[in-house]
Amino acid sequence: MASSQLFVDRHVGVDLENKKEGADRRDVLLVAGIPLHRLSRPLQFLVCCCGTFVFYLLYGYVQEWIFRVKELRSHGWYLTLVQFGFYLIFGSIERLFRKSKRRRIPLKSYLLLAALTVSTMGLSNASLGHLNYPTQVMFKSCKLIPVMIGGMIIQGARWIVHLL
Repeated sequence: MASSQLFVDRHVGVDLENKKEGADRRDVLLVAGIPLHRLSRPLQFLVCCCGTFVFYLLYGYVQEWIFRVKELRSHGWYLTLVQFGFYLIFGSIERLFRKSKRRRIPLKSYLLLAALTVSTMGLSNASLGHLNYPTQVMFKSCKLIPVMIGGMIIQGARWIVHLL
């Protein structure tokens, strides 16, 4: 694989590899092992966007279906544990197929990100015991505001009114 590779996984995730042959450069893009590099850039974008929406809708449907059962409404944190158990399994499978086993980000950063993600998803799943899924998604959509404020404070980002 080339050193300019963005994502290393060839079998499960996204893989982007640059192959240079003189002046000719070709990007190889694999998503879940399916080669998309033969498609035009706009079609690649469309496939990835549609895939994101389809799987997000499936995730929401299954989550709402699970929480329709009254006995499960109080088990949002357990659902989070099960989800992260599957993430651990899939991540382990990915590492088996990955050629480069080297970690590029310090373990401390992964642990912080994991703790924040578990907290966010756990609270979100626990809220489904009290809210229906569409209301929860509406509240999740508001997270853009703190992200923008954090971007202004941490990165010094400036927002133009017509972009908001």
